[in-house]
Amino acid sequence: MTLTTLIISFAIIGAFLTFIVSRFKPHRNSFIAFLQYFTGVWFVFSGFVKAVDPYGTSIKMQQYFADFQTTFEGTPLKSIAGIFPVLSHQSMAFSIFMILFELIIGVCLLLGYQKRATAWAFMIIMLFFTVLTGYTHLTGYVPNDPLNKVNFFEFSKWVAFDAFNRRVTDCGCFGDFLKLDPRISFYKDLFLSAIGLIFIFKYRDFTSLFTARIRGAALLIAAALTLLFSFRNAFWNEPYFDFRPFKVGVNIRDRKKAEETAMAHISITYIYKNKKTGQVVKLAMDEFMKRFKEFSNKEEWDFKQEKGEPEVPQSKISDFSVSDVQGRDATDSIINEKNYLLLALSYDLKSVEHQKIVVRPDTTFTVDTIRTPGVVEPKLLRQAKAIIQRQDTLKSYTFDPALAGQFIHKINPLMEQAEKAGYKTAALIAFAQPHKIDDFRHETNSAYPFYTADELVVKTMIRSNPGLYLIKDGTILGKWHIGHLPDWNTLKMSYLK
Repeated sequence: MTLTTLIISFAIIGAFLTFIVSRFKPHRNSFIAFLQYFTGVWFVFSGFVKAVDPYGTSIKMQQYFADFQTTFEGTPLKSIAGIFPVLSHQSMAFSIFMILFELIIGVCLLLGYQKRATAWAFMIIMLFFTVLTGYTHLTGYVPNDPLNKVNFFEFSKWVAFDAFNRRVTDCGCFGDFLKLDPRISFYKDLFLSAIGLIFIFKYRDFTSLFTARIRGAALLIAAALTLLFSFRNAFWNEPYFDFRPFKVGVNIRDRKKAEETAMAHISITYIYKNKKTGQVVKLAMDEFMKRFKEFSNKEEWDFKQEKGEPEVPQSKISDFSVSDVQGRDATDSIINEKNYLLLALSYDLKSVEHQKIVVRPDTTFTVDTIRTPGVVEPKLLRQAKAIIQRQDTLKSYTFDPALAGQFIHKINPLMEQAEKAGYKTAALIAFAQPHKIDDFRHETNSAYPFYTADELVVKTMIRSNPGLYLIKDGTILGKWHIGHLPDWNTLKMSYLK
């Protein structure tokens, strides 16, 4: 599925609705009616695929908020920066509100409800989306050098566009259903914003369906269903439709290898531009190796690289890397396990950290020596010791009772049954200090090994904290929300075959 395919589909549906409605109710302006239905279908679909996975939208908004905070802290508007940590903390509520708002606008467009308010609401949300996608795209011009940081608003320090400079890699416009390049997302939103301007001046030409009472009732029903669906996918269960790379049936090992191979063989074009004549020379890798000396004069030639798209689209599976508690690579122990592997996942070992200063006696020694002419080693005269007081900081953790209880009462009984039956068990959590992991294991009596991975990878694998995977030889056979774990008999009869 591509954006072009989607737009064509929305256009076909919009044209069909324009034709069907015209059979029963003449339009004041057929072109405006088409735009009304075209954008209405677009917004309903876009809101729906986000409602499938509100947690994913929440993660994306956290990325935006974190980068906005850093950007504004280096400007005269630094007082604004304090807003973004608050928004980040409430990112789930913000995401659900945004999903609801978008889908309601779509329904209002399809029904022709509250014409003026709908036109302005459409324009407002498009301005919001355009700012997000425009910022994402334009950060490609901002150097991303940690040793020489450049603020987004330092326009004089912008450089030639480089996709690797971009702070957020995709806008999340269609959730995980369709990943869009930020440049494409920005142009898409400029296009929709232009339609929004037309709506501001032509909202009176919207076509209204049914009576005002029916339109109002339909809107309330749509809003209620959207909220229920969003809450179901955010809090009560794993997303109903799984658009993420870690789907049931995917072999993590094979996919990871395919993505890495594709990246290793990605095409690179070397582009030189003559500063005086404007002549442009494009070279493939082989040709570049033969001729690069011809263009070595930096005063005469500008240089840049263009990388092609990999044959296999990249996903978070490329970032799947597992370590044991000591930091040693343990990826193979997960993706090459030939036996069934029951894997508990947690992207946040929720806890409160406590620090305690402990004073302990310690002994130091002083040594007096003397050198004798002609003797290499000094002669020990005397050794003295002194008792000093040393301060150590001891850390301990109080873990979230709900999280610990879910491991104790739900996950661990399944793990124990699996181990008794001869199957492998383990846990995969977001990176944490070894002593924190050890404290959690002791508190929950978790006897199986714990591994760590990047937090965003674990969040992509499972939206539930904690959750459960069943893997065999790298293939994901099952994944479950903590509220919907199978009992041992169901697991044994339906999966462990």
